Amino acid sequence: MGRAIEKIEAPPRGAVGIEPSGPATIRRASVRIRPASPLDASSLAALRRQAEKVHARLLPDYFRVATDAGPGVPPSRSPGTAGTGAVTLVAEGNRGRNHSVLGYVALRLVETPRDPAITPRRRTHVETIVVDEEHRSRGIGTALMRAAAAWASAHAAAELVLTVWSENRAAEALYRRLGYRPIAQVLRLRIDA
Repeated sequence: MGRAIEKIEAPPRGAVGIEPSGPATIRRASVRIRPASPLDASSLAALRRQAEKVHARLLPDYFRVATDAGPGVPPSRSPGTAGTGAVTLVAEGNRGRNHSVLGYVALRLVETPRDPAITPRRRTHVETIVVDEEHRSRGIGTALMRAAAAWASAHAAAELVLTVWSENRAAEALYRRLGYRPIAQVLRLRIDA
């Protein structure tokens, strides 16, 4: 554990692909993608809180900021679960003289249900991705998504799938730049008003 998966270059805006390259320079900071360790728990919790705040602001009737501290990531995605079909990858970079977690992506392998009407296929689901609010728009999200694709490929997944909420325009723009395309829509009708 703690072994770097790879150093991934933060690509120029609009770049597409998953091939890793040299070390990333993000305002003189290098980003290293590695599996999360138990030592990352407080950083993951702080980043998760940032994601909760964004979701609560975008869709307050769906999301709220948790009132308890809770774990940084739910148990199914906690550090050390790589052998169980789930992993949390962190982007580690420099903040001054210290190395710190600047973002993470939580992934889970999913097998299609045994149903004759569904094509059997292994997928990797992006459960959560968040980049520290002070370090957004610097290629860290792209680096994490490239590492996610590399991890999925190494685990024989045919594709990555994720959910993006319709109000989260910045995230949707990132995924589209990386080549993601919609395959479904979730619609709602409010009946409580």
